[in-house]
Formats: sequence, structure tokens, C-alpha cells
Amino acid sequence: VIKLASVIGDQFHQKLLRHLSKEANMPVSSGMFDKRVREMVTLGFFVDRANAAGAGVFAFRSQLVREVVYNNLTFEQRKKMHVGAVKVIRHDSAALKEDAKPHLAIWFHLKCAEDKDDTFEVTTAAAQAGPTLTHPPSMALPQRRARRDP
Repeated sequence: VIKLASVIGDQFHQKLLRHLSKEANMPVSSGMFDKRVREMVTLGFFVDRANAAGAGVFAFRSQLVREVVYNNLTFEQRKKMHVGAVKVIRHDSAALKEDAKPHLAIWFHLKCAEDKDDTFEVTTAAAQAGPTLTHPPSMALPQRRARRDP
């Protein structure tokens, strides 16, 4: 659960996380999934943002924890999960109560998956959708650590 959440971003909707678990071939029963999310809250990894952002919205308590979890995934694991997120958002964005214009979330996940062709198409669609799209802080691109030569 925490690995999937790290791919989505700082803040995530539980429904999106559940759908992504199925897409990433990590299916867990609905009751067990909700229990795991609640355990992450109890352990202090997630914060329940239900009051501020609506029911079922959670966030990482610490950006550092999210980065450590994300950076411990292999590139192939991250890519698979980002591509899965794109599929879920494209298919279920209305059902997941996501933004009416999910182009930005799709662009973010394609960019992280390094899918240049689809990223170009989504960028074009987002530009045509309107110039008011902004980059929400919950979708900050993961930072790549610079390698230092000895």
C-alpha cells in the first residue's frame, strides 16, 4: 500500500489507490485494503485528510518518507505503477471524483514512466483544454539524486 501511494504523490484518494493495486497486480480484498490504509495512519505514515479534502483522501505525513519509499522501488516497478495509474485515471477519473480535466495527473505519471510519445499527446491535449492548468504540490516530480564521482 505504501509503495503504491508513493507513486501517486503526496496526497491520494483511497479509491484511486485501491484501483491502482488491482492494475499493478497487487489485488487485495476491499476490506483488507482499507484496513492496511488505516494501519498506515495508525503507524504515522499517512494522515487522514477527510475534513479538508473530502472522504477517503490521505496524505503522507512526511515527504521524506514518501521519497525514501519511492526511491527504493526499481525503475521497472515505478514505471509499471505509473503506467497503471494512467490506465486507472483514464478509465475511472469520473468515478474516482478526480479533476474533470485529468490531463495533468496523466502527464505526471507518463513523465515519471518516461513514456515520451504519450507524454507529448497528453501535453497537447492539456494545452488545448485550457491555459489555467497548474502543477499542484501533491504531484511534485520525484527528485533524482545527483551522482557524485569519488
